[in-house]
Amino acid sequence: MRALALVLGLVAAGRTPRVRPSARATGRPFAAIGRLGARSTAVDDIATFRRLLDDEMLQVGQLDVRGDTSVLRERGSTHPVLAALRARAAAGSRPGARADGLRIGLAIEGGGMRGAVGAGMVAALHELGLGDAFDAVYGSSAGALVGAYFISQQLPRFGPSVYYECLGTAGKAFINPVQLVRSVGLGALQLTQWLKSPRSLGPPALNLDFLLVDVMQRDRPLDWPAFWARNAHTPLRVLASGLRTQRPFVLGSRERCFSNLPELATCLRASMLLPGITGPPIELRHASSIDEPLADAVLTEPIPYRAAVAEGCTHVLVLRTQPDGKRVSKHVSLGEALIARRYFGRKFKHPEMLRHMLLSQPKRTYAEDILLLNEGARGRVVEVPVGKHVPAGSAQTMGGFLMPVALAEGSSEMGRLETRPLPILQAIQRGFGAAYDVLAPSTHADGAPTGAEEALRVFPDALVDFASAS
Repeated sequence: MRALALVLGLVAAGRTPRVRPSARATGRPFAAIGRLGARSTAVDDIATFRRLLDDEMLQVGQLDVRGDTSVLRERGSTHPVLAALRARAAAGSRPGARADGLRIGLAIEGGGMRGAVGAGMVAALHELGLGDAFDAVYGSSAGALVGAYFISQQLPRFGPSVYYECLGTAGKAFINPVQLVRSVGLGALQLTQWLKSPRSLGPPALNLDFLLVDVMQRDRPLDWPAFWARNAHTPLRVLASGLRTQRPFVLGSRERCFSNLPELATCLRASMLLPGITGPPIELRHASSIDEPLADAVLTEPIPYRAAVAEGCTHVLVLRTQPDGKRVSKHVSLGEALIARRYFGRKFKHPEMLRHMLLSQPKRTYAEDILLLNEGARGRVVEVPVGKHVPAGSAQTMGGFLMPVALAEGSSEMGRLETRPLPILQAIQRGFGAAYDVLAPSTHADGAPTGAEEALRVFPDALVDFASAS
């Protein structure tokens, strides 16, 4: 049982054994799981990052990459994305009737229950009058759900209440940690259940039916008429990962991926489908442009700004859900390796995606994202890799202004599988405060309310007491 507890801890907490330097050179993915105690090399620019990985054959887990958006919190800081948003708000610019020649995208990271941070951030955008300032909304995983409620304008409280009122009080109806045992390939330890169906995937540890059917379509229903009307001019672009090609797909209404709420829920399921935890891969049989099984966006595009730039966005506001200062360049953990081998190897036969996972490609992409967004925070045009979104032979990079918004270094980080209402509400408050402090025009003026003060006004702690009593 102690060994089992260790495995579950590795899965839930994401502890990361070190990678042997020879793993990449030998092409043996499982050689990348195991060695502890290696030193890491601090990296703060994208050129050094790529040189160390591609030329010196280091592993991403041997590097130390951290987010840094502190320049945006300095007094008097003005970023081109923020200037464009404020100009649109001041001019009363409306989607579908722009006069500035720009295309501004909103990109929202997921991260399991860390999506609550993004929910707080979009509530701040709404409160600041920036809801009509965007031309498209891009969401990865939970960020796509947050984006849907942003487009329908069910803010500031209705959309975020999904987290602290519904998911925070659902218990095992939504997250059942016991099922992680089967996810890592130890289903035989649940003897009764395993004997009934030894070859099946087993019940999900994270029940997306509860979120996408019970909650989004019934208990906290997305306002479909409002969403659909606004989607015509500010479309929701949902990111998901193709399991055969290891490339991101953009799922939207113009690709005929959804034209009603149940179809949108299916697209969101694909974007949130954490392998091994949430059920089998998704196939969009009604969308002829998507001809392969899909799973979580985190496998190929965890922060969806690349898709935004590839589709012509000149300016992108990027909402991150992980705090600055957290190390994001990590090795594949033992739990992740066990889940990947069972899910992509034994159950669904996607050997290339298994290799993609075990060679840390999703982690490399995420670390590269953070470095590019750090560069974007300084207000310079960033050359964004878009090769997986454009036809072969096209330019592999496109320039754009990127403005990341993140919690300040030292902020508390909520776990991906958090289920307690108060920590969830506090994550929403922190997200709201972080966005408000960066985006509000008067946040540094004497006597002006801080983001934390505004967050408590919009999301008072008493909301949790209400949720628990209802």
